[in-house]
Amino acid sequence: MKRVTPEKPLFYPALNVLASVLFKQGKLKDAEEAFLQLIKETRNKFGEDERYANYLYNIGTFYRNTYQFAKAENYLKMSLSLQEKLLGKKHPDYALTCSQLGYVYQDLGKWQDAEKLLQEAKNIFNERNDKLNYILSLNSLGSLKEHQAFFVEAEKLYKEAQQLCEQHFGKEKSTYATILGNLAGLYFKQGAYKQAEPLLANVLSIKEKVFGKNSPEYHISLMNYAVLKKELGATETAEKDLMKCADYFQKNVGKNTPYYISVLQNLAVIYTEKESFLQAEEKYLEAQTICQKVFGERSSNYIELLNNFAQFYITLGNLEKALDLYQQILSLSEQIWDRNHIRYANAISYVGYIFAMAGNYEEAEKLGLKSWEIAQKYYGENQPELLSILNNLAYTLSEAKKYKEASFYLEKAKSVAEKLYGKENIFTGVVFNNVGTNFIRAGEYKKAQPILLESLQIQEKIYGKEHQTYLTAEQNLAWLHSLQNNFSEAEKIYQRNLSKQIERIFQIFPILSENEKISFVRNQQRFFENYIDFCIRYPSYKPNIYADLLDFRLLTKGMIAEASQNLQKKVIALKNPQITQLYNQWLAKKNEYLKLLNAPVSQKSDTQIKQVTEELNFLEKELSKKVDLGKTPKKYSWKDIQKQLKNDEIAIEVIRTLTQNPTNRQKTDTAYVFLIITTQTKEAPELLLAPNASLLETEQLALYGNVIETRKTQFYQELYDNFWGNIIKKSKVLQSTNFKKIYFSPDGVYHKINLATLYDETKKQFLGEFLQIYQLTNLKKLIETDNLSVSNKNAFLVGYPDYQGTDEKQEKPENRGYSTKITNKEKQKLSRFLDFESVSYLPGTKKETDKIADILQKKGLQVNLLQSKQATEEAIKKVSNPQILHIATHGFFLEDVDTGSELDVKQSLVNKNPLLRSGLLLANCSKSLRQGELNSEKEDGILTAYEVAQLELQNTALVVLSACETGLGAILNGEGVFGLQRSFFQAGAKNLIISLWKVDDEATQKFMEMLYENWQNKGMSLQESFYEAQKAIRQQYIHPKYWGAFVLVK
Repeated sequence: MKRVTPEKPLFYPALNVLASVLFKQGKLKDAEEAFLQLIKETRNKFGEDERYANYLYNIGTFYRNTYQFAKAENYLKMSLSLQEKLLGKKHPDYALTCSQLGYVYQDLGKWQDAEKLLQEAKNIFNERNDKLNYILSLNSLGSLKEHQAFFVEAEKLYKEAQQLCEQHFGKEKSTYATILGNLAGLYFKQGAYKQAEPLLANVLSIKEKVFGKNSPEYHISLMNYAVLKKELGATETAEKDLMKCADYFQKNVGKNTPYYISVLQNLAVIYTEKESFLQAEEKYLEAQTICQKVFGERSSNYIELLNNFAQFYITLGNLEKALDLYQQILSLSEQIWDRNHIRYANAISYVGYIFAMAGNYEEAEKLGLKSWEIAQKYYGENQPELLSILNNLAYTLSEAKKYKEASFYLEKAKSVAEKLYGKENIFTGVVFNNVGTNFIRAGEYKKAQPILLESLQIQEKIYGKEHQTYLTAEQNLAWLHSLQNNFSEAEKIYQRNLSKQIERIFQIFPILSENEKISFVRNQQRFFENYIDFCIRYPSYKPNIYADLLDFRLLTKGMIAEASQNLQKKVIALKNPQITQLYNQWLAKKNEYLKLLNAPVSQKSDTQIKQVTEELNFLEKELSKKVDLGKTPKKYSWKDIQKQLKNDEIAIEVIRTLTQNPTNRQKTDTAYVFLIITTQTKEAPELLLAPNASLLETEQLALYGNVIETRKTQFYQELYDNFWGNIIKKSKVLQSTNFKKIYFSPDGVYHKINLATLYDETKKQFLGEFLQIYQLTNLKKLIETDNLSVSNKNAFLVGYPDYQGTDEKQEKPENRGYSTKITNKEKQKLSRFLDFESVSYLPGTKKETDKIADILQKKGLQVNLLQSKQATEEAIKKVSNPQILHIATHGFFLEDVDTGSELDVKQSLVNKNPLLRSGLLLANCSKSLRQGELNSEKEDGILTAYEVAQLELQNTALVVLSACETGLGAILNGEGVFGLQRSFFQAGAKNLIISLWKVDDEATQKFMEMLYENWQNKGMSLQESFYEAQKAIRQQYIHPKYWGAFVLVK
């Protein structure tokens, strides 16, 4: 803004008006300059006179409205002091300044200072018989008491203001409507919606008479009334009214207004409750953009919006996004107020809550206690803002199994809620539910039941039985009934509740990126586990319980991977140019993300990575919006599986879960559930439990690995019994019938072993010798057809990569794998996340791929054979739907990567994502690994699982990973292995051959040659070919170390 000079007498009032206009236009810097020039020139010209005092008042008010409270306090105190000196304490201008400074202290939470000034202003107006300002002072004091949660005092003040306004000005003035609106807001805050309703109806009527229906004032009141209607259950009417308001504000006032921001947020709340999450997120995002523009980030309006948005993401289980928003709130709150303000306390409380949900209880407890300490100093112990802080802290302590400490804070929350709101209020209902849940976890079932029932009654009265808040509380009651062995009552709830919860999960899925889906599913694990625990502990045989359990499993197992696969399939099937373009942009952004991770530390920052990550998530969500994925996938029953079986075949679904310890109520145990179907199954699948299940994941898995590595045989029977024999011997079906083939869908530890390698000393045979075992990611894969193109007759073979890029041959290694033990010092040198001193050549892979190429060519397939320098990462990324993709090289999976503070930001992201910690080594990889720097324009020779997911394999019948440990990865219950296996399936592959441990080069070469010979030349099915090849290798190499590493997965 250009500075102007005081050449005429009207300069000063004109500059004052200009500053005010600039403020209203949102030109805050120009407005501030004008105000500062005004007070400077006024003082220079007239000294510290009355007009100077008024201009100090104006700039103080400006700073209060722009949330610069320290400056506001300073200028208003200067104004007040000067007015006292010039005008005296009885002057109305002095009273107005008292009020304005009181508002600043209210904003800062300095309640006593605020009340003193507001009371002084009220007394001045009373003595002057200034009825209007006296009424407005009563209203301001009412607002102060409401903020302090002194609701009774606030109500008295509002009602006194209402009575006086009615007496002196009548019932049809704008001031009267304002007071009624504040009184209604007080009732609304307390959950007394029926008391608020006639008041807001009256406000709307007054605004219509005073301003007309085609006015902003009328529509602001209509918006407030709509919010109340939603709480009263008239959601459809509320939504229509809010849409009217949005349309009016947009057309008549403009989008860049507080009113439009408010209506967007209120619509978002309605869409969230209706579980229209895509629409809700769109409204929040639009509101955030406008609010940032209108108020700026350093404003309470923007912080309040971020808080609401973060709560929305917590509802979705998107903890990463919620955490990001709360960290922004922390930074902004500290800038506007300080670290002792309630806004800051509230934000760190929710950061702690999110940490607790992620399992970081120690840090969560520190933050929760700090938040409570700040809140007590700020508010005392009986304020509504304390409820969320107390609830969050109690949740953390309860999750950390500190039940007594949790109970202490929950009792405080209960006391606050009952004192402020009474017993029949939603806030009280939520606290009651939390108290009951803590009692359950503490094993105090008798204490839990009455308070959970009371919570349900409250929430049913307010929301009805279909609201998510009620359904969640009802799940806790079902959990309690199950733990009390009151199975019939638990069953009634699950029969009603389960389908609604699953429907909700699939409604939320389209709005989430894959990473967000993983976070969301993790947060659903307790619900899943409680339901499964109920099913397996049911005391008597009840067919529908087991049938429903398997049907539930068929629907939910692998749902994250399935959602990703469906997105890719739909994009390709639609053949829509715009959607295809968006899909390609998404893939390009994924490559950009990976290259950014690869770049040297000096060439990237947290901000860059965060920005690319957000862009990546945005593109994925946009794809989901444009591609109709459907709300719920097709449902299959166990009977559909049974129809696919022959008389000598069985299907087994494994479920890893947690179950209540029978002797210690505060402890859970690992459980492995086997659900078995045969053609003879009548009413429901047979359910069996693995004995000593927790030992399978510790002692027995370690023993299995030791037996494979050392080739010892003395522990064969122990492993057979624990992983298989002790389970199936309980089965009436399996003991009475001679089966030859098993379709096996594993979970947990069963992803890490090969059943075929278990040896039965009584039969003197491996399990794989007398049973053909075929592994499925989900039993429903027996039903779903592959729909492969019959014209697809090409194969893509990759082997014998030139790792060094020098054609120098090295000594033949024993196997195709690498150690996963990497020190923190070594990690610091990494270009990505690997550090191998040297990468040895694999001569067997040349012979292997040569032989396979010969077999396939004779069968009439078009073969692309890439070896040595041609066996590159670039070449694999260019493949397009070969019938067969065979890769023979080194593989790796890095497990339990340390996330120490010495790692850079890229390394931290790699650690979080198992798809970046597993992969295949190809030509020229040694240089990348050795130098620790990459050329961002070229591939590095390391094909990660993250990159594999982007390949075009929708018409690929078989992918063979003739490498080590390609079946390993991070395991999420019910979702399978997050590694190469998952990524190749996500890319579209129908069948996958993977390895579970380091494989012998020579044995692998022979096995692969036999596999293809059987499949292509002997007319066997893929499954039979795999089984027979394994059988032949077993005859040459008796120990499973040589023949048992590979598993065929569909």
